Amino acid sequence: TSPDMGFADFGRAQVWTPLVLDRTEPSRDRRELFVTARLAPGVTQERATQEVAAIGRDVAAEHPETDAGWELWSAPVMTSLLGNEGKVIMLMLVLTVTAVVLIACANVANMLLARASARETELAVRGALGAGRGRLVRQLLTENLVISMVAGGLGLVLARALLDFLVRVSNGQEELFMMAELDGRVVGFTLLVALVAPLLFGGLPALRATLGAMGALRDARSTGGGRSGRRTRAVLAGAQVSLALTLMVVAGLLTRTIINLQTRDLGFDPAGLMTAFVDLPEASYPDAAARVRFFDEARGALTGIPAVRGVELASSIPLADFGDFRGLQIEGRPEPADRARPLVEVMTVTPGYAPLVGLEVLAGRGLQEGDGAGEPRVVLLSREVAEHFWPDSSPVGGRIRWTEDGPWIEVVGVVADVATLAENDQRPAQAVYVPYAQNAVSGMYLVVRTPADAASFAGPLREAVWSVDRNQPVDRLRSMVQAQYDAGAGGVALVSLFGIFAVFALAMAVIGIYGVMSYGVSQRRAEIGLRIALGAESRDVGGMVLGQGLRVVAAGVGVGLPIAWLLSRLLEGAVYGVSTGDPLIFLGVPGILGLTATVAILVPAIRASRAQPVEVLRSE
Repeated sequence: TSPDMGFADFGRAQVWTPLVLDRTEPSRDRRELFVTARLAPGVTQERATQEVAAIGRDVAAEHPETDAGWELWSAPVMTSLLGNEGKVIMLMLVLTVTAVVLIACANVANMLLARASARETELAVRGALGAGRGRLVRQLLTENLVISMVAGGLGLVLARALLDFLVRVSNGQEELFMMAELDGRVVGFTLLVALVAPLLFGGLPALRATLGAMGALRDARSTGGGRSGRRTRAVLAGAQVSLALTLMVVAGLLTRTIINLQTRDLGFDPAGLMTAFVDLPEASYPDAAARVRFFDEARGALTGIPAVRGVELASSIPLADFGDFRGLQIEGRPEPADRARPLVEVMTVTPGYAPLVGLEVLAGRGLQEGDGAGEPRVVLLSREVAEHFWPDSSPVGGRIRWTEDGPWIEVVGVVADVATLAENDQRPAQAVYVPYAQNAVSGMYLVVRTPADAASFAGPLREAVWSVDRNQPVDRLRSMVQAQYDAGAGGVALVSLFGIFAVFALAMAVIGIYGVMSYGVSQRRAEIGLRIALGAESRDVGGMVLGQGLRVVAAGVGVGLPIAWLLSRLLEGAVYGVSTGDPLIFLGVPGILGLTATVAILVPAIRASRAQPVEVLRSE
């Protein structure tokens, strides 16, 4: 790998070492590496994808026993980091940002309509003194442009702070956010939006203000734009409600997904477990016997620490990273027509791993210390694998293998399922467990049960490993709970972002409703005063204002619900444990929005009901 491949977390690397492959036990079904490359000048991504796919077909034809059914593909870095569900989430994020911008612009347009109506007399005087209509429109648009440019600058500052926040929150999964840079393209896009938004959303208020200017000169009172102006402001407020409801539904679905993932049954107990990763260099540990000896001595040194309750090894951490995927062949069953064997996730563990983490043995026996390198090969299956491939019988006593020329491996037991790392897959992981002595790979996790926390246990753990080999690095020292959180931290960061946008949209929609109703009450003071003077009850006046506001909210909810339902379909593969048409979300979100908006409408409604007709009519 070249140090100039500075993308994602590679950009933070301070030391680069040559990649050395383990050639002592060659196996073509080990797929543990990613290949990165830069396109040559003039080569398109489409052409590169076609050539890589052709290479994959050639390899599969040359080695059908291990590569049949496998394909090679290539994609831009951003696409490979996102995955299919990630691309849907990013699409939703783009739509969310667009909706937030539209809500903000609609709110500003509403305020500009109200402000322009209040300035009709001023603009009429300017027109009477010789200012043409074009000049007045330019004046109003210039004022809007200044506000927009200042807002754009503040937005860039907030974006920088928000990006730093996302990097911190997404601990362990920050590659995507680290690649998001506030470069010239972002600044240019922000400038474009800041220039276009005043024209699109400030043009109508400016035209309306200049159209009503002469009428305002004849009548010193501002008309507020008349029925047409009130209708326009109501439509804008209703649009804000619709967009806010849509964002809140999406945020609600994703939030429930994160909650469901955090509270689901894992199949084991991660509490009280510490993990540390040790990757033995091939130069110092060239064979399986040397690697087994090192880890046996390291486990012995750790066991001598008073706070340690148990030490085992695992090649991967459940819900923190993936194991080694291999194609499964079952003895006595025909090969698939395309020779593409079903994949299972293979974890290499020491015999005491299952009892240490609380993984129950359901059938047969667990792994034992006697399952050594010179003994018959054995394997444990998860219940998901057993029920999927042996639906009508017990797999215990059956045999499997990974390759056509590989040794048969006896199934000695079935253990409970563990949850899968794939967030869109609600099934348990299809896991297979093999003893470390029979698959002594160089990179393994030390899994330690201890009441100590990571900060206090880091020193003793490193010293125990260094007592065996002073030059051996110890990496990823953290609790298993923290490791699992880090694996899903990117999703938490994205949901936090959706939540921030949803709260902002709700606040802007409520402010918009309040502004429309409050301004409407102020423009109808004379009418309200006259109604009260003619005998209207205060509660009737307040009810009238409240009813008008609630009709706007109801219209916005009525338009927003179908839009939210359609957008939720895009999240079909990205949510977990919740339906995209979840009634709790689709009833709760309108309820929260309606309740919040009602509180905002009550303020001008109460003010209108308390109007004193004598004072109002005297001022008019």
